[in-house]
Amino acid sequence: MPEQQKTILLIEDDQFLRELVYKALTGDPELKEIKVEIATAGNQAIEKLKQLGAELNLILLDIILPEKNGYEILTFIQEDPKLKTVPVVVLSNLGQEEKIQKAKQLGAKDFMIKAQTDTDQIVVKVKQYLT
Repeated sequence: MPEQQKTILLIEDDQFLRELVYKALTGDPELKEIKVEIATAGNQAIEKLKQLGAELNLILLDIILPEKNGYEILTFIQEDPKLKTVPVVVLSNLGQEEKIQKAKQLGAKDFMIKAQTDTDQIVVKVKQYLT
């Protein structure tokens, strides 16, 4: 029986980073069964979350986004019973402790600082949450 396809929502407005992470995830042989959905702004992210709902297995979320920020998106996720159980890993350049704590209080399972993280580390983290 084939493994059920897992769906990740990558919410990132920076095109370079988005493409880098997308390629790293879709190019990994152990992650060939994943589908990576993309949102580039807050409102689009909310629409994708509503549309994908319970089929999501993981959300990779930037904090600084156009329209709505990552904290607003985390709040939306926490208020939706279908989404509340989906793990959220924040990928942000905001490394201050209070920003990290705020994200975790709003339900983020993990926080990775972009400047200190390479795509290999992101792939490892994704695998941890998908297995």
